[in-house]
Amino acid sequence: MDDTASIIAPETVLNAPSAVVVFGRDEGGKAHASRFEPADAALAERAAGLMGMRALRLTTVEQQELAAELPEGRVFATGRAFVPFVKAAVFEQLEADPDSFTPERPPEADMPPSAPPRPKGRRSASPATDGTYGGQDALSEPAEPPADRAAITLGHRVLAAELYDPEIWYVAQVTALREPDLLQLRWVSAQWINEPPFVRHREHLALLPAALGADAD
Repeated sequence: MDDTASIIAPETVLNAPSAVVVFGRDEGGKAHASRFEPADAALAERAAGLMGMRALRLTTVEQQELAAELPEGRVFATGRAFVPFVKAAVFEQLEADPDSFTPERPPEADMPPSAPPRPKGRRSASPATDGTYGGQDALSEPAEPPADRAAITLGHRVLAAELYDPEIWYVAQVTALREPDLLQLRWVSAQWINEPPFVRHREHLALLPAALGADAD
């Protein structure tokens, strides 16, 4: 047996399958990033290409330690991914890593079906066949913001927590009233335009500051 032992330095490439980080900035310049486990790495890279973001394959201990500071992401059925906000300092380290790259955008034939084109103009809410109201993609927002949670109604924009990370909140719009206190919503951000609607109890929503509500597009 050889008496010499191999010492693996922190920067040495790992033998385990690589996980990946997806990161990028939104239209407002805010930094987003999340880590994906090896089983989701290929889908995450594909989602990065679809969303115009960058990817970093985690092949060193240093990269994995940096990724540990990021929230865990997930890939939606639309092919896009959940990539929440991150601290600027962590994002800058990802940007500076020479191993990061921009995946090619998937060919149109390989992309999931997109949502049907939105009608021009805005529609007013109308009763739906399932007993709910206002199930339109485009709703006229009420002239007055809600004074409290009890006043939230069709078209209002509010803050809702992401289902798998309740500490992260995004702007959503009420599209239907399921019950007096159960509201159907859709995410406002163009990043999740193809995501299905979701339901929240009104007590689990938060009101937007007036300035943010005006600029939430």
